Amino acid sequence: MKTKFQLSSIRHKVVLFVSILMIVISIMASIIIFQSMANSLIEHYEADKKADVESMSIALAQSMELYDYNEVERLITSKLSFKSIKYIAVFAKNGTLIRSAAFKDIQKENLEFVSTNIESNGESIGTVEIGFSKQYIYDMVNASVRLLIFGWLLMMFVLALVIYFWTNAIIIKPLNYLSKETKKISTGDFSVRTKLQRKDEIGILSNNFNQMAENLAASYSKLKHLNLTLRSLRNVNQLITKERDADRLIKRICDNLTENHGYPLAGISLIDKSGKVAKIATSESNKTVQKMIRAMKQGKFPDCVKKSLQQREPVIIEDPASTCGNCLLKNLCKGTGIVVVQLSCRGKLYGIVYARLSHEFIKNDEEISLLKEIADDIAFGLYRIELEEKDKALLKKEREQHRKIETFAKILLALVSKTTLNDVFDEILEKAKLLVPHDSSNIALIKGNALYNVCWKGYKKHGIEKFTANTIQPLDEYKIPGKAIKAKKIL
Repeated sequence: MKTKFQLSSIRHKVVLFVSILMIVISIMASIIIFQSMANSLIEHYEADKKADVESMSIALAQSMELYDYNEVERLITSKLSFKSIKYIAVFAKNGTLIRSAAFKDIQKENLEFVSTNIESNGESIGTVEIGFSKQYIYDMVNASVRLLIFGWLLMMFVLALVIYFWTNAIIIKPLNYLSKETKKISTGDFSVRTKLQRKDEIGILSNNFNQMAENLAASYSKLKHLNLTLRSLRNVNQLITKERDADRLIKRICDNLTENHGYPLAGISLIDKSGKVAKIATSESNKTVQKMIRAMKQGKFPDCVKKSLQQREPVIIEDPASTCGNCLLKNLCKGTGIVVVQLSCRGKLYGIVYARLSHEFIKNDEEISLLKEIADDIAFGLYRIELEEKDKALLKKEREQHRKIETFAKILLALVSKTTLNDVFDEILEKAKLLVPHDSSNIALIKGNALYNVCWKGYKKHGIEKFTANTIQPLDEYKIPGKAIKAKKIL
């Protein structure tokens, strides 16, 4: 499987870049220098070639006139010491080779031949042919270029080391430091701050990093706080579902807001129909809070509570310590704000809920909205408890009414089934206990303007049974029975 070559480090990329740059610059410099030197030497070579041809023609003319061929051989041999001349041949007028000289193993096809006449007194007496070679030029240029390349490479190597260490100190090390700090943030440590005091791009990056860390810390804190608020909202809903007692409900809600949500202080005050405090619950019970509770029970409400009882929107006080001059809790609220929200449901006012918030969250619209939602849920919970209590009272009343109807039915049945009046009276008193629980009772009949007992129960244990049996009481003196008889209703 083919894998792509990758450089994972800026340091490696810098080294590769500097190396490639060094090679490219060396090659380009070598080409330029090679071309420049070659052009210069070729110009000299062309000039020297022309001069050598003319001088050779003149030098050989005298020797050819005298037919001194040894001198001719000496002259052409001495000319081979020139770097550019590799071959010389002297020919007679008729084209016969007189003398020639050349380097060993020379390849004639690599030479540049130039022929000229040997003249004496304006007459041609022979010909000289000279073979020139540019190889010495290329040898000189190559040798010079090799030295230059070595010098360039050495200089570039030193420059590369300087660039590498400079880049490492100025760029790579700060970037590695920022990378390590970034990894700390990725693990959830938002307290990380860099200490690069620079005015260049790295310094700007460092400042932006610190600003990012601060923003992330603030965002994370808000998100965590909002999650706690949502958890408190869920817990409040669970409490509302499970709890059937208003006192326990508001107390547990206050404790939940403080423990799970992190409010420094939370409280709920319920009022009755007359506007007086009926119930109060707080998450804290120090002397200052207790003093405030006593004042509220006496009808001395703080301004924020009065305002909240008159409006549906939350009352937000960002700095109670400086704005709430007469409030008993103003010293307790130093460094925090307070939010008071009305508790109302279906048009009925139940009271208020209040909570202390840090300045970071008291201006947060989402936080206030969630607190208002909690207040609405609390009010609905109180409304539900109130409905359940009414339902219980109604059910109890219905059961009592049903019990009375059953009792009357039993009494009527007894009246029909008994044969004597005394038996009927005894059955009435016996069944009366089902209607009104009691330990003694009697039935009195009207005779003239007086009442006399005809049946009784329960007086024996009090020791007054005989007295009860012989009692005849005038209606005027027997006030309560007399009033009941005259009014024809139960007293």
